[in-house]
Amino acid sequence: MRYQLSRISTPVIALIVFVLFTLSMPTALAESPAVQVGDTLSAFMMPEYPTGDYVALRDLCGKQRPNTMPKPRKVVVLSFFAYFCEPCKREIPATEELSKQWGDGAVMLLISVGDKPEQIADWLAANPTELKILMDPYKATSLERYGVDSLPTTFVLDRQGVLRYTHTGYKDGDELAVDKIVRELLEE
Repeated sequence: MRYQLSRISTPVIALIVFVLFTLSMPTALAESPAVQVGDTLSAFMMPEYPTGDYVALRDLCGKQRPNTMPKPRKVVVLSFFAYFCEPCKREIPATEELSKQWGDGAVMLLISVGDKPEQIADWLAANPTELKILMDPYKATSLERYGVDSLPTTFVLDRQGVLRYTHTGYKDGDELAVDKIVRELLEE
């Protein structure tokens, strides 16, 4: 009987050791985003919905693309959302309303995370917006490059492309913090 007990115990002990080892590992990588305030965001190019025309972050802020006509740098607000995200349906119009007061020195872009064009079409029918919507269907920029794993997530970039503010989630009034930082950056 002792022999059978040891045969059963070995896999159980190995499983316990594995679970304890896994739980004891630092979780900093899972908890910290790929980018943090103060980081210069890496450039991206994403297709705009519905035209498919590509929008490049470098055309708006940060280091300009080589061999291109110089353009004025802007403060950029990136709002990551998905068609199924209920808080996004409140956050986007609230922030969009404030963005109308920023003038030409700032721009707000919506980044659709993992959505298909037909899902965005349905979303727009119920949630009309004048903002540009960029498509990140494979989450290559939002999740893999920037570490966005909750929606909505908002980034505010200064004219040099440095992340100056980030916020995840939405409750009424959160858009006021975005507005405040954008106005401060417009004064710089």
